[in-house]
Amino acid sequence: MLAAVLAAACGSEAPREPAVPPEIRSQAPAATRYAHELIFVGERGGEPLLVPLVFSTSGQGAQVARTARGWLVHDETWDPFLDESWAAPSVGDPWRILPHGPLRVRAGGPTDVEALVYRQGDRVLRLFPGSPISAWSRHEEMRYRLLKAMLEIGGAPINGVMLEIHRVEREDEPGLKVFGALDWLFLTDGEATHLVMAEAAGATDAGATDAPPRTYAWTLRPHDENSWDEAEVRWLEMLPVQPARRDVPVRWSFRIPNAGIAGEAVSVGRKVEVGEERSGRRSVEAHHIVEGWILTGEERRRVYGILRHSQE
Repeated sequence: MLAAVLAAACGSEAPREPAVPPEIRSQAPAATRYAHELIFVGERGGEPLLVPLVFSTSGQGAQVARTARGWLVHDETWDPFLDESWAAPSVGDPWRILPHGPLRVRAGGPTDVEALVYRQGDRVLRLFPGSPISAWSRHEEMRYRLLKAMLEIGGAPINGVMLEIHRVEREDEPGLKVFGALDWLFLTDGEATHLVMAEAAGATDAGATDAPPRTYAWTLRPHDENSWDEAEVRWLEMLPVQPARRDVPVRWSFRIPNAGIAGEAVSVGRKVEVGEERSGRRSVEAHHIVEGWILTGEERRRVYGILRHSQE
């Protein structure tokens, strides 16, 4: 079951980055993880160029565990440039991005972050979040926001868009619930059309976290905004991951029936991480660079972006 967002770039304002509501923090078990993701998607030389950044905070008490990871994705290659882990005082918002090691944060602007600057030796990367396009959420523990953005590598600017995701994850242990985005897909045509589809576990309008996954859809265009409760994704082609004894999808079809939206995406480069063994198999988390097409009405457009797939 999937949630979907289709947005055409416009000048509408979105709210500033929200803090974690007090009731969520007070009820969160020690195994709760707060994840904050920034995914820049643009093009260089006619080919997709992406920078996914993942920040997390977990634990309770006087000290919490923080991580910061980042990749430069181009030419079908996932190039890791940031991988930091540290203990920090348990103060402030766990979703807030903090400077550490080679990462610096310039505060300010409409998103509370004016720029993220990575500097290690001669390697310099700068990400500038721009004006918000729009934001969407069905629950306090899972939120999406789409922004204009600019990436600078070696002094050369690249314009694009940035998907921001806030989510709460509860580890899969006895007595704990799993909540948050499972699989998600972000596609753009590089101009005015953007598509996000995300499988959401435990989300209900009443706020319960023990319900089965539900499907949501939301479209935003220059002059109208609509939402639907139905979207579909099918796996068309699989690839075996032998260490995990699992098959993972590498080609997908998708559609939002009531919106008249359909398309396909294929993996052109991937990063697969295998977890610890459970009952003879291992968990898998895969991130893919994807390319494909989207059909809206009679118009078919080339799209590209990123897809995350997991199996526990």
